[in-house]
Amino acid sequence: MENWATIASLIETCKLNAVDPFDYLSAALISIVNSRRQSQITELMPWTFCAGQTARVFRQLEAVVEYLRDKTLVHYKVG
Repeated sequence: MENWATIASLIETCKLNAVDPFDYLSAALISIVNSRRQSQITELMPWTFCAGQTARVFRQLEAVVEYLRDKTLVHYKVG
């Protein structure tokens, strides 16, 4: 229940800051996977996320899907 409350809070904070929750969560998770240091965690808050990052997020997601497709783990198209 606590994990859901955290996610719900992030989603609502995104909405209050006019940020698409899916774009934000995708970018944040990609950043964490790419070894974001804990000292940089404030850069991942929804109010610092800007719409200009959306294109970068989708390029990163496409790269991940291509990588997985090459590993024959994913057989679908993004977009």
